[in-house]
Amino acid sequence: MARALENPKATIVSTGMALAVKEGLDSINMRKVASEGGVALGTIYNYFPGKADLTYAITNAFWNEAFKTFHHALDPELDFYKQFEVLYFYMRDYLAPLRETWLKDLSSFPDLNLSENDDLEYMAHFLQVLEEIIDGHKGEFNPTIYGILGPKRVMNFILSNFLLMLQKDEHDYRYFNLILKRLLYKNKKTN
Repeated sequence: MARALENPKATIVSTGMALAVKEGLDSINMRKVASEGGVALGTIYNYFPGKADLTYAITNAFWNEAFKTFHHALDPELDFYKQFEVLYFYMRDYLAPLRETWLKDLSSFPDLNLSENDDLEYMAHFLQVLEEIIDGHKGEFNPTIYGILGPKRVMNFILSNFLLMLQKDEHDYRYFNLILKRLLYKNKKTN
């Protein structure tokens, strides 16, 4: 018989996260989470009607944890391009232990198209800081290009490419930095 839990939903999600880290998101199923977490299977279904709902909650919890600690990598003394390079490698290092299990399933994470999903609350702090970095450096950008794209599209472009590069375990950030400079830099300087 399953024990009474103070916060069953949190137990379910944390158990699911631990299993996903160890075995990957694809391996998650309701019975395994119930067994590992000491939660009745019916209790899981009370909170999460299906596997997709549970997987989404696990994914949200994971990204929330990842993005709430990234501010340690911020340095206001860095220029725009170097700051984003530092953030990329911070996330890459954070995700390194999960490369064999979690990141193989990266493509199943929620869509990060900000124009369609402005309510990604688990990323709210991260997105706010990215937007502040972009806004703080907008004077350095080509006004024509920046005017066409705007801060949200620039942020979406950077974040989408970060995720692709993280999925591929990209070690060489230089090409992306070059693309950003070619796209945004006012003087078209690329070094």
